[in-house]
Amino acid sequence: MHKNQSHVVAALTWKNAQRRFERLVDIMEFMERLQKQKADAKAAYIKARDEWADTRTTDNIKGDYKKWKILCDRKRDCMRLGVII
Repeated sequence: MHKNQSHVVAALTWKNAQRRFERLVDIMEFMERLQKQKADAKAAYIKARDEWADTRTTDNIKGDYKKWKILCDRKRDCMRLGVII
């Protein structure tokens, strides 16, 4: 192997290491965003659940339909993100 070839190989190895590091940083940023989305979705679900529960009475055990629909939407969002409720 010539002297110039070893520099080329070293440069390619360095570029591969840089790409791997950048990919790792991207994955870490994605995971942070995902955790934030999960926390936000769970908080929205709990809020919607409490608002729907406030509309339930002994006369109307099912509560407000609009609040129920919002609760179902929030539950769906949690399920899509993999949040265990």
